[in-house]
Amino acid sequence: MDPIYRIHLGVTGHRSLENEEKLREKIQQVLKSEILELFYRKMSISNDDDRSPEIIIDKKSLEILNDIPTTHIVYSILTPLAEGADRLVAETVLGLNKQTTIEVSFPLASHNPKSRITFNPSTIEVVLPLTINDYKRTFNDQEDEQFDILYDKAKRVVNLRKYDLEDDPELLIDGDESTLEEKKRKSMSSAFRKAGQYVVNHCDVLIALWDGQEERGEGGTKEIIDYAIGKNRPVIVISTLSPHLIQVEPGYGLNAEALK
Repeated sequence: MDPIYRIHLGVTGHRSLENEEKLREKIQQVLKSEILELFYRKMSISNDDDRSPEIIIDKKSLEILNDIPTTHIVYSILTPLAEGADRLVAETVLGLNKQTTIEVSFPLASHNPKSRITFNPSTIEVVLPLTINDYKRTFNDQEDEQFDILYDKAKRVVNLRKYDLEDDPELLIDGDESTLEEKKRKSMSSAFRKAGQYVVNHCDVLIALWDGQEERGEGGTKEIIDYAIGKNRPVIVISTLSPHLIQVEPGYGLNAEALK
């Protein structure tokens, strides 16, 4: 059996989205096009401080891609499953639940003008910023039901907090009730930021659904995008505003050598 290349996809984005069907189409496009280009479109990092990084076409990687008759890929989505972007991307990725093969024309192809890409059924890993009890309190009933459906499909669950906010010994030390509530609020904001950073640190590509606006508070979409770019992680931004343009920050790209 041919080896399968697993790509871990992180996700960040807004909780409130409009035109979800159009965004779903853009996510599908990213899964079958823009992500594959990351095998050969990469950021060139120069040792010359006066030169800015530039995007290059890695010919060696293209040779590898064009020499492989069929490339097998499986996506694993890494997400906190917040409402909105997290769940839309997760549902779309998990929609690849049957083996699907497409033909792709990579640049510089000579003897093999079309390569076959086979997508195998995707998996999901859930990153919980809070305990499951605290996290589900942030959802309404409909959101809670949607969360449960996706959560039950998880291959793995990562718990970033050990205690409920009410029982966290660090929050209970000193202070009156008003101080405790303020500590809880700050702890919750910090938890969402840490979850976003965890996703970036453990993914191969970050998909972001973003309206292009700066945000207030910790762990916002823009903060997580900047964190990923700072680590040279590939970032694909889908605008949540019509016409939903796609912008790619390739970073170090994906490792085509691993396909051999």
